[in-house]
Amino acid sequence: MVSRSQNNSDVYHKVNSITWKFIVKMYGAHPEVIIEDAKDKSKRAEVYRTDVQRTTTSRTPSDNTPGLGRTIQGELLKPTGISNEMFFCYLNAVTQTLLGLEKFTETMANFNKTGKIGAYTKAFFNIIKDLEAGVESNARALKLLALDIFDYNEQHDAHEFLLHFLSKMQDEMNVKDEESVVRSSKATNSPNKKPSNTPVDEMFVGQVTSQVVCNACKNVSNTNEPIMDISLSLTGKHKSLDDCLTNYFKKEDLSDSYKCEKCKKSTKAYKKMVLDKLPKVLVIHLKRFRMFPKKKKISDFVSFPVDYLSLRK
Repeated sequence: MVSRSQNNSDVYHKVNSITWKFIVKMYGAHPEVIIEDAKDKSKRAEVYRTDVQRTTTSRTPSDNTPGLGRTIQGELLKPTGISNEMFFCYLNAVTQTLLGLEKFTETMANFNKTGKIGAYTKAFFNIIKDLEAGVESNARALKLLALDIFDYNEQHDAHEFLLHFLSKMQDEMNVKDEESVVRSSKATNSPNKKPSNTPVDEMFVGQVTSQVVCNACKNVSNTNEPIMDISLSLTGKHKSLDDCLTNYFKKEDLSDSYKCEKCKKSTKAYKKMVLDKLPKVLVIHLKRFRMFPKKKKISDFVSFPVDYLSLRK
């Protein structure tokens, strides 16, 4: 990417594809120049030259659709900040991440066209309104809600707040959806139908199956469980995200005797996890704190892919 110095000379910056995609989406940028690595032709270094400017996007969402990619009178919305008093960085990081998920904000807006919304959902939309106005948000409503669980004078984990925030919005929207179904059924004299999935369910909820396999007859007992994240342990032996995932899904021999429901024998068995449904947005949490025998932060280096992660095994 190229920028202009004080003497108007070009200054080139090498950026990766993730950074470039963000710049293109937020500001519009062109053209792209891809240069091969002189030492290793199999590797490609990406260098981009651009005159940064605001442009319109190819899609044309409705005026009621919030999100970082939305245009107003032909101009992209500027990214705006959230004031960061005391130890609210965990809240700010989570909120900015959710705002950056354009599909999520669009789906939330469509869900919220009619009816009353809950406190957490309303607090999220208040931040979006500040974004639309191009002003810094203080996220006051959300911070006040967070104080019911998270101490103002202490640092907290962003992952913990993310799950709390999503669960609260999920609960609020489920209640709203149920009320809508009841009103509709009364008006049409038709039986109640199961509420539709909320935007949180659609974007973040997946499913894992815990399988217990009998060593004697090979019968498989399945237990399904919805998930919003995958929490991965760090042992010091795992040097990459792929290592951590392999460890999470590996077979584990059960120490206790297992009573098989099919062959009725008390025998050995093993357990393993299977990812049945992959969410559109997968939250992966690295457990960087060990609680026993005493609390300790794990600072081991763990490499992870930037562009592509395969969960096929």
